[in-house]
Amino acid sequence: MYIRKKNLENLYNGYRFGKKRLYRKYKAFYGSFPEVLERYFDKMGVYINGKIASYNDYENEKDKGILSIGAESPKLNKSDRKQIEFKYKVASIPLKMDDLAKHLGVSKMTLSRWKDKIYENDELYAELIENKPT
Repeated sequence: MYIRKKNLENLYNGYRFGKKRLYRKYKAFYGSFPEVLERYFDKMGVYINGKIASYNDYENEKDKGILSIGAESPKLNKSDRKQIEFKYKVASIPLKMDDLAKHLGVSKMTLSRWKDKIYENDELYAELIENKPT
């Protein structure tokens, strides 16, 4: 609900003298939103997945986003899981990062990303820590 500045004083006085909350009387938008977005969407230059999106594309992506809130994250398939485990174990070898990166032919940044990737999947991380050799 939106109340314009010029109506705030009237709203205040209504409560002050009559102890009445007259929000309905002084609200400004009345629960509607103009259909401006649909009319001017093509001129806004919105990109979805690298291409200019139409209004319907935007609405579909918005609906997908709303439905994905609170949904469980997709499970990793077996090969992705093994790859992440391997990269984490390689990145966790107790050598200097420079030497390890040099022998593997990757950068230090890549090793750091491999190590950080495991934290995105909490179940996999807990499992690796639990089975970590001491």
